[in-house]
Amino acid sequence: AYVVWRESRHAGALQTLVRSARVVDECLGCHSEAYRQTGACDPEAEEAGVTCATCHGDGVLHSLTGRADTVHRDRGAALCEGCHTAERQQPAFSFGQAWPAIAHGGDA
Repeated sequence: AYVVWRESRHAGALQTLVRSARVVDECLGCHSEAYRQTGACDPEAEEAGVTCATCHGDGVLHSLTGRADTVHRDRGAALCEGCHTAERQQPAFSFGQAWPAIAHGGDA
């Protein structure tokens, strides 16, 4: 799952802002998990974009125990649509069309 994520657009979400000179609070709320958690981010950090924690919750317990039941799996369209709104994304976001591109780790 990590390898699939690492090659995804989510992993590079913050760098998208860097390339377009849009590293501002208004955009960081969707493009940086670190910003969501702390109110700050480091555009040079390797995993500063949309991370596992964005969709699956804080991974501290999972990383310490390896227990899969500590990871939120079925988050649904509402989570994605919090950032992928009609105002922010053109053409309009479709969860059904996007899901095959982000499904990983045996997600249904």
